[in-house]
Amino acid sequence: FLAALASPAAASKLVFTNNSQLIGPGLSAAVGIFDTSTKSVEMVFADGVTGLNNRYSYVSGAAVCGEFYYALYASPAMGAAGVARVALNDKKGNISYTATDGVPHALACDPTDATHQSLLVMMSQKAAPTAGDNLLTFVLYRANTFTSSMTKVAAFPSAAVAAYDGFDSIFSFTEDGGELWANFPDSYNPLPKGGDLLIMNTKTGAVRGPFNYDYGLFGGNDYTYWTHPPAAAGGGASSFVGVTGSEAESGANSFYFSQLAISGKSVTVTRGADVSDWFWTIGVPVKVCDGVGFAVRPAQHNPDDDDGSYKTQQFTAFDAATGEVKAQFNLDAIAPN
Repeated sequence: FLAALASPAAASKLVFTNNSQLIGPGLSAAVGIFDTSTKSVEMVFADGVTGLNNRYSYVSGAAVCGEFYYALYASPAMGAAGVARVALNDKKGNISYTATDGVPHALACDPTDATHQSLLVMMSQKAAPTAGDNLLTFVLYRANTFTSSMTKVAAFPSAAVAAYDGFDSIFSFTEDGGELWANFPDSYNPLPKGGDLLIMNTKTGAVRGPFNYDYGLFGGNDYTYWTHPPAAAGGGASSFVGVTGSEAESGANSFYFSQLAISGKSVTVTRGADVSDWFWTIGVPVKVCDGVGFAVRPAQHNPDDDDGSYKTQQFTAFDAATGEVKAQFNLDAIAPN
């Protein structure tokens, strides 16, 4: 299914990974560029060219930096993870893979590097035995896929990370790449509940927070699914927006486009419109470009077919400040196969 969306220079174009539904020898994942204006797709690789290694799944963060498309990959069965790099202007399949010492969850272009070779990669790693109950530590690295170098920026304090629900959507970079926002739940057993906001300066590694989300008015299993930080780091704005979730014991999720504000050591929550019918992305990151967000739903099985394949998958373009739906597309009509 659609692994991740990222925007190149033109905001109306999206670069995506079209994962195969099968994994094995001779199979590969395609990379396409979708023009939301013309509703046309240009495939990056020429016919007959092997695409991205299909032993991996490309379902986490992605970014376009200069002429390169970067996508995070992982294979739990192989114990492998890292960053794939694709040259968008080379139809012959100019691809490289850089392994990471941990599982990457979020990716952004490094604002300090004008060559577009340096990236910001947030990954989870096994915690040291002294970390108490935390099994993972979450660390931001400055990565260069051309030199295979990884330089640690900083880690979120283990004492401030109570749990992790497996959703990569809880991580968001400011659009200028200057800050990384993370929303860890207070607990996840078996449902996510509550949460804290942590904000890291991607240049210095300094961390602000934790700011505890005030869900006391709602009760139940309310949690923070995604936040849209201010466009620029350190802008001083205390108000922001995001999508908060509420999960019932049955597993049904409800999502609300909410108004959020940092007040002291807390974050106040004001529920807005119910966006459950289009925002659930099963944890896949939400991309924002020039104020427009893109949310990708899971693939849906077509009950009229007997082959068990997935035939429809919706993604939605929305105003990242208000939650207003701008357009909706069916990926089955966009991505080949």
